[in-house]
Amino acid sequence: MENPGTTPLIAPLLEALDDLERYANAASHGERWPLTRHGEREQIPWTVRRLVFERDGGCCLSCGVALTLKTAQLDHITPWSAGGSDASTNLRVLCRTCNTDRSNFRTGLDDHAAQRLPVALICVACAHIDAHGDALYEPFNVAPGLVAAYCGWCGTVSQTWPTDLC
Repeated sequence: MENPGTTPLIAPLLEALDDLERYANAASHGERWPLTRHGEREQIPWTVRRLVFERDGGCCLSCGVALTLKTAQLDHITPWSAGGSDASTNLRVLCRTCNTDRSNFRTGLDDHAAQRLPVALICVACAHIDAHGDALYEPFNVAPGLVAAYCGWCGTVSQTWPTDLC
């Protein structure tokens, strides 16, 4: 039950304040992610890079500056060196400055964006459409087991098969 003097806006504001405090503490103490692996990793496919760029609106998620595909850098929310995956849910777009400054330091941005929406080349709504926009067959019905993802075909968040996630 809510306190009589509170409004629905108070809880999100307090949560945002907590995020800012965690970010300030991590930045001032230089807290880093633990290094759990070293060496080379496979390059992230260009299609995944493009889809993550589109999903994130083509701007740095830290400072908001507009980027191009060439100037955008993919950042691992949980760094690869700390055991983070190359899955699209662990990737976000940052500018060179923000990515360099972040390095593998823990930040409030990490807590806020613990996981991003996955990306897929196509969703169930688009799977029945050819390159000209003509229907090839009847669209699929929404079925259990589908997941929400950013669709690279239509550019919206839609349902897709878990096996089609990038």
